[in-house]
Amino acid sequence: MILMVIWIYANQKNVEVVISWSGATDKESTNNQLLYNISIRKNGETGDGSYIWSPLNANDDNAKMARTGIQTYYRQATTLSMPISRFEAGKTYEICVQTLDPWMAHSPFSKVIEFTPTDTTLVSLPGKAGVGQAVKVSVESNVGEITLTTDDGEVRNDGTIVWSTPCLKTVQAVSAVNSQVKGTVHIMIYEQPSLELNIPDKVLAGQTIVVNMPECFRNEDAKVSVSADNAEVSYDANTNQAVVAISDNATSCSLKLNYSDDVWSPTVKKSYDVEVVDVGWQPQLAQVTVADGHNVLKWNAGQTLPDASIFTGKVNVYRETNVADSYEKIGEIALENGRFVDTDSRPDVKSNRYMITLPTVYGVESAPSRVHASVHLMVNKGMGNDINLHWTPYEGADISLYVIFAGATPDNMQVVETLSGYSRSYVHHRTSDDVTYYAIGMKQKSGAMKSRGMRAEAKQEVVSSNVISSKEAYAVKLVTNIEIQTEEADATISETQTTLHLKAWVTPVLATIANVEWSIVEGAEFATIDKNGVFTANMGSKAGSVVVQAKAIDGSGVVAKRTFDIPQSTGVSAVTNGTSAVTILSGYGNILVKNASGLMTVTTASGVVVHRSVVDSERKVYLPVGIYIVKTGKTVKKVVVR
Repeated sequence: MILMVIWIYANQKNVEVVISWSGATDKESTNNQLLYNISIRKNGETGDGSYIWSPLNANDDNAKMARTGIQTYYRQATTLSMPISRFEAGKTYEICVQTLDPWMAHSPFSKVIEFTPTDTTLVSLPGKAGVGQAVKVSVESNVGEITLTTDDGEVRNDGTIVWSTPCLKTVQAVSAVNSQVKGTVHIMIYEQPSLELNIPDKVLAGQTIVVNMPECFRNEDAKVSVSADNAEVSYDANTNQAVVAISDNATSCSLKLNYSDDVWSPTVKKSYDVEVVDVGWQPQLAQVTVADGHNVLKWNAGQTLPDASIFTGKVNVYRETNVADSYEKIGEIALENGRFVDTDSRPDVKSNRYMITLPTVYGVESAPSRVHASVHLMVNKGMGNDINLHWTPYEGADISLYVIFAGATPDNMQVVETLSGYSRSYVHHRTSDDVTYYAIGMKQKSGAMKSRGMRAEAKQEVVSSNVISSKEAYAVKLVTNIEIQTEEADATISETQTTLHLKAWVTPVLATIANVEWSIVEGAEFATIDKNGVFTANMGSKAGSVVVQAKAIDGSGVVAKRTFDIPQSTGVSAVTNGTSAVTILSGYGNILVKNASGLMTVTTASGVVVHRSVVDSERKVYLPVGIYIVKTGKTVKKVVVR
């Protein structure tokens, strides 16, 4: 439906008459596609000579319209200037306007206004201005002294008028001799655009917030900008939102808004100061254990918060989905509870990875905690009556030792062995084939547990994994030999190559369990190795040798060792060619990140975490349709997944 013109007025300016009207709207057409059919007729006259600008339809709202051969006949602009010579002095004219869309559908004509050209006095002023602005008015007259009058405006001695309220205003030139009105003009006065917005007083360092910008930013002729101190800002004109990524090390942030248009120039400015609290803070998930057949998440209910006033007092719990590093929210619980039971978990079937966030009062979740994964114990048959235990390592905390529990019943298991926190397997030598139940406990390294109660609990020998029996042990084809290789063609450690990626080549090829347990058996001061075989040299003032061991975890007892020489540091670091800019692309059902390194998080526009992973160069994340905020390093981008 085409809406008709709301207001219209005419001003006589020097040697011309300027007719202005409000722009109409149409659901099927953009503003710049609409045309305007204008009617200017002498008051009370009909027939030939009555129009000085004919609408071609005799002002009939029901008449069908057609395009003319004159391109400029229908106006696209919302103003029309005509020579004063086209009008007769002292005669009144009727003016109205009709809206046309590109298909010549039309609205009714607007309300008719009357306009009478003056004979001796010309009053000139702009067609629009703002509240509080001094508007210059010029008067040309040959009738003697002229006095200007206006509704609720202040007429000043310097020839300007200032209005304190918005709307269409009238200015009249009145003869000081006989008090007759010699000239009348109109001006539209606009309210100063409001730059008010809703933004929190305090936010967490490193957080990304989405801020709705003022409605005036949508104005057709607006020129706007959004910037901030200690934050990266991206403004989207389509949604009228700004994505503000607070720097990780910021302690304050000032968001700055600038607005200008053809009325409000110079620029209208406003800034908002936001307090940024607790650099580097993230919630602490203490551990994930197993109880009554389900995974149990525990945290310190009294853990120190940056500012309790910005949190809701709740904890959001996330579990990894079937897609690696993609998480779904599985529950919300009060922080003071200190624990959450995942009733949908099956620790007897698999390990699960979890993280928590703390929702804030301003609708954005905190950074996620460190990811924790439960221990999943498996058993296979070894030599004779032996049972081989192997497990997925606990993730999320530094483990000082693992505790092996065994017993004739699940409720009466005793500690049979303690192992290093780097261990992944254990062979239980048995003299009979009686049913034996097993479980794994663990102890975190000193300082890993933040509360006194949790530290005490961590020192106890308690079950942390699923319980499994020797009846469930399966027969395997054992490993007979292991060879340690590197993915790098050159396995020499140097200052330009301090990291090697080790892999264990096991035989036979069809060995049931081909995984190995990596460790350093000599020279631990010169290097480290993680569970995936990533070997990192610690080069210093002394040279040395490191012996790496790969041990089969299937109970075969097969091990392999390899020695790496670590040279003395010379102070010459690796030469880099510079890194390419991070690229974040969205497609149909996915987000692709290139040239990234380090932690990457993907959240909804409201701050709900949907993905968290460590990126090395490139990562593709599959997501449902929606709007997401992607952050990796200092790069933040708002994307749309179609």
